[in-house]
Amino acid sequence: MVVRFVSPDPDAYPESDAIEEAYLPSCPAELLERHGARVLRPADATVVAGWPSERSSRFLPTVYRASALLMPAEAWNDGPTRTGIEGVLRDMGLQALTSGSDLRPAGAPVSLALALLPDASARTIDAWEVLQRMREASSRERAGLDPAVVRRFSLDHLMFTGVGLTGVPWDVTGLGERVNGGRAGGRSRIPVSLPGPAPSRPALARRPTVLVPDSGTGPHPWLDVYDPSQGGQSGDEFIVVAPDIQEAILENEKLLASTAPVELLVGHRDGPMTTEALIGEVAPDAGHGTFIAGVIRQAAPRARVLAVRIVHTDGVAYLSDTLLMLHKALDRVRAAQKKNGDPDLMIDVISFSIGYFEEWPSAAKYTSQLAEVVGKLTERGVVVVAAAGNNATTRDFFPAALSTRLSGKGPRVVGVGALNPDGSKALFSNEGAYVSCWADGVCVVSTHPTDIDGSETPDHHVPALGRKGFDPDCFSSGFAIWDGTSFAAPQAASAVLNALIEVAETERTPLTDCTRSATRKRAEAALDLLR
Repeated sequence: MVVRFVSPDPDAYPESDAIEEAYLPSCPAELLERHGARVLRPADATVVAGWPSERSSRFLPTVYRASALLMPAEAWNDGPTRTGIEGVLRDMGLQALTSGSDLRPAGAPVSLALALLPDASARTIDAWEVLQRMREASSRERAGLDPAVVRRFSLDHLMFTGVGLTGVPWDVTGLGERVNGGRAGGRSRIPVSLPGPAPSRPALARRPTVLVPDSGTGPHPWLDVYDPSQGGQSGDEFIVVAPDIQEAILENEKLLASTAPVELLVGHRDGPMTTEALIGEVAPDAGHGTFIAGVIRQAAPRARVLAVRIVHTDGVAYLSDTLLMLHKALDRVRAAQKKNGDPDLMIDVISFSIGYFEEWPSAAKYTSQLAEVVGKLTERGVVVVAAAGNNATTRDFFPAALSTRLSGKGPRVVGVGALNPDGSKALFSNEGAYVSCWADGVCVVSTHPTDIDGSETPDHHVPALGRKGFDPDCFSSGFAIWDGTSFAAPQAASAVLNALIEVAETERTPLTDCTRSATRKRAEAALDLLR
């Protein structure tokens, strides 16, 4: 395993590169329709003068759910502000639907599902247009709408895995216009055999925990799972799931589904394994979370994975789900760090293999709801590691791009790019001043759900003799080779986990001490060890 922490030179990646700033991967129409999404293109969209700052109103392309908005809970719960919001919506013939559930943690943003008023004329609902109307109203000092508050309202961005939109980073856009090369047929994921047993897991007083928000869990003999909702005591399983977080995500998606298409994420199990049931092709990101867990199982066997299913098997996640998950994670960390708290609730590292392109990246690093909750986690000593993306661009990819944010107390975010087996930078990997670590991300071998068997068949088959050619989408062996910064990030996270264990053993800061000061001290020392 090669993991290199670096200090990138900001001058090597000038922000004035207009071509790179305008870059956005091609999003297939069927993917947008599947998630009720649309592409924000600056040439076709309007913007209120003075946003995000009075110095510039230039914004960049992004992808977002067309009928959803996000806003701080304190804004929605404030009577005059809500009145102002509802007034703008009413003028547009719209209303906001919200969840009546109490599963949303305190401080988490509120999702608004936008719908037509019962007596309104038919019209296209566009969250970007609604957001501009609210900003315009606040600029005119409409009652209840403070520009400083409205500035924190957000689109519900689509987030994508570090594998890329098609699951094949060699063709990073899916259309071949940016990078094309690699294995025959452009196939990134192939089944393989791996001899030997799983790495041993020597006991620890407390295993450092890495939160992996991804596609969930799949069956594999190396990856035993403890589900608290099934009762019983944990037996030191490698993977633990969080039914409370999954339930909150499901409630949010049910709300979103009331106004636009959503494939609900029910439970922690990865699936469905195909997005085209009548064709039977394996979904681009089916098994993605299992593969990441296997990387950590090999590289940091003494750790533990907290798996949260947040990514659909086509590689798409929603910012609203991500923010909800992070606030639930923050609640767990707070509970672990309080006096007489439960150390088993502690989260030491978060490994992101998803991200998105923000329309106003410079402002988002400081004012976005994502930056806010990530900042609260790092201030408590949680190390956030994030894939840089596979688009061969220097454009900021969030949350990895938060690594350049001037942090307060606590460790900085780690943005991770991918290396080839020979140590060179992978051609598909994003790169920029936010990439502070490089790790193996090409031809990575790891665990894969054993129950995935697609519709492709070998070219030759002799059933009578039990002979056939190679089956490229039968993963019953339980292992695969895959490529992407998605798999570089968990290797960097594993290095951090191992360093935390070493620091705990050598500097007498036991992992059982989960106080805020001890956690932050351990995290800083671990990162210093790796740099």
